[in-house]
This record gives sequence, structure tokens and C-alpha cells, in this order.
Amino acid sequence: MIERSTRFESAGSERTFALVATFVYAIVVAFLAAHHEPWFDELQAWRIAIDSAGIADLSRNLRYEGHPILWYLVLQAVGTVSRSWESAVIAHVLIATSLAWLILRYAPFSRLQRCLVVSGYFFVYEYAAIVRGYGLGALLGFAACAAWCAPKRRVTLAAIALALLANTSAVGLVLAIALTAGFAFDAITSALRSRPTSGMRWGPLVLALTPVTVAAMIATQQMQPPKDARYQGSGIVDQTDRLWRIGHVATFPARVFVPLAHEPAGRSTRWGSWRFEPATRIEKAGADVAALLVVVIATMICVRRRIGLFVWLASLSGLLIFFAVFHLGSIRHHGYIAVAFLLAAWLSGTGPPDNWPRAFSRMAERCASLRSPLLTVMLLPMVLAAARAADAEVRYEFFSARAIATRIEEERLSGVPIVGVAHLSPQAVAALLDEPVYFPRESRRSTWTDFGAYRHSAPLAELADSVVSELLRTNCQVVLLSSDQEPLSRWVQGLSRELPTTSSDPMVGPRMRLWLASAVALGCRPSNAP
Repeated sequence: MIERSTRFESAGSERTFALVATFVYAIVVAFLAAHHEPWFDELQAWRIAIDSAGIADLSRNLRYEGHPILWYLVLQAVGTVSRSWESAVIAHVLIATSLAWLILRYAPFSRLQRCLVVSGYFFVYEYAAIVRGYGLGALLGFAACAAWCAPKRRVTLAAIALALLANTSAVGLVLAIALTAGFAFDAITSALRSRPTSGMRWGPLVLALTPVTVAAMIATQQMQPPKDARYQGSGIVDQTDRLWRIGHVATFPARVFVPLAHEPAGRSTRWGSWRFEPATRIEKAGADVAALLVVVIATMICVRRRIGLFVWLASLSGLLIFFAVFHLGSIRHHGYIAVAFLLAAWLSGTGPPDNWPRAFSRMAERCASLRSPLLTVMLLPMVLAAARAADAEVRYEFFSARAIATRIEEERLSGVPIVGVAHLSPQAVAALLDEPVYFPRESRRSTWTDFGAYRHSAPLAELADSVVSELLRTNCQVVLLSSDQEPLSRWVQGLSRELPTTSSDPMVGPRMRLWLASAVALGCRPSNAP
């Protein structure tokens, strides 16, 4: 009776700890999300989702995006409640908070380690403050892990979570395949150990694997780019310097576990960069050695149980092959290496340790004795990176779109035609204003850009000149959105005045610039003129 009472008191204490820690986490993430200026990729997904008339139209509009449909379905559902961007931010904070609760409540780590995990760069910033579908994928991955490791194994829930994970992103698909293989490996080896002579029941395992297999096939079909897509992947086959690409991909584990961004003197932090980017051959060799050391330490942490080791090596291999062969990716994609490691560490830390063959048993025992301190050390750099990213988010502008949209509203330019001289960045302004922008290359007005083949191949400045000239015949004013990399032509600058917004460089992308072209000399008088 005393033992049972103590167990209940311990469960209650753990629940209280998880609730308090999750509450603190939610406040921090909500604060960062409120300071975050959304950028092109975030708002592209949002506008495609809420501007599509139903699931069939959404699927058609996604054909050039290279992503499965699940995240867009979530955004579309949110858009039925509110078309305000803040509603998407709130939904994403709830997703991140749910992920934090799962880890804080159920992960087989110490309380300190659980707090370090949810305080890391990817869980506080990359998959929380920045609104993308990768946070949803991480939530589903950890939900599948929690279901599989529950005292009474929830095979059906794990299979559903994995099927959904496969339809969040390409890296989510890789992780879902690795987890599915790991769960199947665990089920088969456990059954053979417990019933070596009577065999095992294959029915439940096959039934659980079926939805994951179907979901993987659907996701693969959705991500396949059409023949007229402008982006067909950045595979190693198409690269001239293949050895450099392989060496670059080999450094990703070091980049992920020490994700400190570059901070140029006198400029804002560059999101997605790496502070230790190697420049010389010696530095590149050093980065590869550091990455190898990270992989060795992670393997030592996961060696306690076969399923943990299997999932870690399978997911790491799958992700690195994907980055090398199909898409090089950026920090948001590479972060799934850290997610895979934490899932593998969770699986390896649940239940009694496995018995290894005599040749490996002593090594496994030594690794087990170092497991907890090594895990803590692995988590600390990501917490430091989260603190640096949070500081940069508060001090610097992440992207210029919000400042541009605010200035357009202050100048009472609502309804004035907007031309995106820069090709991609203006989409974010259109999304925030809920007004379409004219994209000269695509020859259309929209709140999102189309990654199909360009309708016009002429220089962008030349196309913009033609569009502005045509619009000024029927409108007194035209708003122009350019960037430091895609400036206006001299002719258009002669008709325009720049409206100052911000002088600092954003954390991502080139600084956008706002111009107002006017045809007052032709006798027009703008409706918003004093």
C-alpha cells in the first residue's frame, strides 16, 4: 500500500512539474512569436491555404510547392475561423506547446534534461516562433514515440501519428520511415525473444504498417515536382563539385547540435548561417571531425537499447542521403537530425537495457554509465543557440514585409496597384495586406507566387517597366516593391520617390524597399493627396 501511494505521489509530482514547465514555455514562445516578422515561406503557405477553395483546389495549388498537404490543411482549417495571420501564429504556438508538454510529461529523461530539450534552439525558435509545418512534424514524431513507449503500447495511435508525420514534409517522411522500421524491428525482435519456438502474430504488425505505407506513397506523389516546375531539386547528380557537396553534408550533425548563427559586425544576425562556417581545407576537415564526434557521442547515448540505436542510425543515414541526393536544405530541414536523435534517445531510455553479445556488452555498459552526462552536454549548445536567437529576434527585424505593409497602410495606399519588382519577397507584403501583388514574371496578380515555369523570360527590370508604364495610364499612383538585389530601373526611379521604412538589414533575405510611382505630371490627382 505504501509503495502504491508513493507511486501515485510521484506521478502527481511529475504532472505538476510538467504543467508548470509547459506554462513557462508557452509564455516564452508566445513572446517570441509576437516579435517575429513573418517571411516569404511562412506567408506563402498561409495564403495558398486560405485562398484555395476546398481541398481539391488546395491540392492543385500545391503542385509546385514540393510539400505534402497536411500542414496546408491545418492552415486552411484555421483560415475558416479567421483570415488574420495572427490566428496562424496562435495555432502554431499551440502546436509547439503540445510538443513541449509531451516531452516534459513523458520523456524518460531527468527533469533538467527535459527542460533543456524544450529550451533548445529548434523547440523554442525554429519549430515554434517561425510558423512552418516542421513543428507539426516534430509533434507527431514524439506522439508516435510516446504511444509506442506507453506502459500499455498504443500501436494504433503510433501508426496514425506516423502516417500523419509522413505527410508533413520530405524530412518528416524520412523520419516516419525510420521510425516505422524501428518499431517493426522492435516488435519482431521482442516477439522472437519471448516466443522463440511458437512464432509470432504478424496480423497486428501488418495492420499497423499499412497506413504508414499508404501515407508514404501519397506524400511521395504529392512532393514530386511537375515537369514544368522551376525547381526540380538540387541533387548531387546535377552538381559539378560533388565532393564538396558530400563534405558539406557531412558537417550537418555539427551544425545542428551547435546551431549558432553568424553575427556580422554592425549587422543583424544572419538566420540560417553557421558561426563556424569553414573557409579553408583545414577548417573543413575540422568541421567533419566535429560532426563525426557528435555522431559517435549520440550513438553512445542510444546504444542502451537496440531500437534506439536502430532509429538513430537509420534516420541519420536517411536524412543525410536525402540532403546529399535530393535537396541540400537549410537549418529548418537539418534540425530533424536533432529530432531523430531525441526520439532515439527516448526509445533507448524506455524499459530495461538490452543484452548485447559478449563482444559488445562491456562497451554497452560503459556507454550506459556515461549516458546521462553525455546527453546533458549534447543539449547545452542548443540552449545557448536558442538564447542567442531569441535575443536577435527581439533586437533585429527578421524580415522586411511587416514594416513595408505597415507603411503602405499609414500612407493610405490601400487599393493602389502594387508591383513586385523583386520577384519573391513582395508575396509576403501581399499576404499581410490581404491585397494581390502583380508579379511581372508570372504575368498575374496574386497573394502568393507560382513556382511553375516563368511566363516571361525577359529581364525582371524590363518586365517591371512595361507593367508600371501600363498601370500609370489608368492609375495615378503605383506602389513598387524592390530589394537591394533587384533594384528599379533608372526610368522608374525618375517617376518614383522612396518611402523610408527601415534602414537595417533583416535577419533573412535582402532588405526590401518601398517606392511610390506617380503620374501627377500627366494631370492625375491621387485620392489620398492632401
